[in-house]
Amino acid sequence: MSILTVIRHGQASFGADDYDHLSELGERQSRALARHWLATGFSCQRVFVGPLRRHRQTWEAVVDELGAGAGRLPEPQYLPELDEHKGEFVFRDALPQLIADNPELARTIAEGAAPREYQRRYMKLFTRFAQGWAEGRHVDPEHESWQAFRDRIGRVIRRMLGDARPDDQVVVFASGGTVAAVTGEALGLGDVKTMELNYMVKNASFSEYLYSPRRFALSTFNAVPHLAGDRALISYV
Repeated sequence: MSILTVIRHGQASFGADDYDHLSELGERQSRALARHWLATGFSCQRVFVGPLRRHRQTWEAVVDELGAGAGRLPEPQYLPELDEHKGEFVFRDALPQLIADNPELARTIAEGAAPREYQRRYMKLFTRFAQGWAEGRHVDPEHESWQAFRDRIGRVIRRMLGDARPDDQVVVFASGGTVAAVTGEALGLGDVKTMELNYMVKNASFSEYLYSPRRFALSTFNAVPHLAGDRALISYV
């Protein structure tokens, strides 16, 4: 039985002008994962990295922390098909209308909020919006739908595993949406339940799946043993 490990990137820069780069915390989370791999003797035969900067930076931080131990990992393959879903862009396009339809939200934005409170309010609104998007509402012809995203991730995962040899360990560095989509595929979940998983995926967590020509099953979901010693290292955004 072979193992697929999907890693969510370390914390990115929420609230900054450019979200797509690791925060200082994201760097620490990624290096903690590398130390966990060193301690457990982890190795693999194939590595795939998504196209976003935060995917690449997470991989690079792991390799840098591994040092000489990085020799146990192969050269990565960068796959554009591992891009994150477009929910954030659909949400941004819909935000002016959401504000117009919600006076309380308009006041909140006008008054401003502390960064942590702003993050909480933003995620609460996005979560509610994303459920509707997963149900097929908020259609945006400019962007890939949630259903199309799930199909894309399913295709690329099947291709990667189809090319793997028996007993290969395959590692993927991507985003929370990819973890949710792969887990939804393994558990046979519908679109809304799979979207709900998306909010649960911790930064720099890993999820493991057992696969063979006749089986694809979840083994470990959203694990962070490398962060367990310090709650301050655990984040979701």
